[in-house]
Amino acid sequence: MRSVYVLLLATLWLTACNAGGGGSDGGGIDGGGGSGCRKDSDCKSGTSCLPPGAPRGCGIPGLCDSQCAMDSDCASMSQPVCSVPRMAPCCPAEQRVRTCIRSCTTGSCEPNERCGAGGGCEPTPCTAGYSCPAQTECRIGDARADEHGCTRRACTSDADCAAGTCIYSLCWTGPGTCEPPVP
Repeated sequence: MRSVYVLLLATLWLTACNAGGGGSDGGGIDGGGGSGCRKDSDCKSGTSCLPPGAPRGCGIPGLCDSQCAMDSDCASMSQPVCSVPRMAPCCPAEQRVRTCIRSCTTGSCEPNERCGAGGGCEPTPCTAGYSCPAQTECRIGDARADEHGCTRRACTSDADCAAGTCIYSLCWTGPGTCEPPVP
């Protein structure tokens, strides 16, 4: 039964994305007749414009509560360090989550992370060697910044985005695609 439901959702999604036409009601996979979308009104009814690389969102909110506030909260676990606040899947960007993690050593962290002063891996800040992706800039402390301190450049038109696209007043690497709501 589950596979039938998944097949039905995929069919509905493809139907919404591949409907013919153009103009403000959309058309093509991008809803804009081949040029991509820049706002929801570029899309067919029932879909919305999703910038390239942006998370699609979640139908059900994630676990957005922190597991710890300080290292002592992790003392009875095999992972004794409370992490720096990090973004979590399906949680609002401004709601960062702390979890108990393993202690780190130099070289034991993932790419674009470093072993922090607190003893756990943490994102490398853009002021300490991390290169912000295209259409973003280093702004440590900005409420919209990612874990590395990078935030999208503000814009009013594509001309403000140096070979990118202005979507919802922020620069992206290209036009968006029209996507159905997340079930």
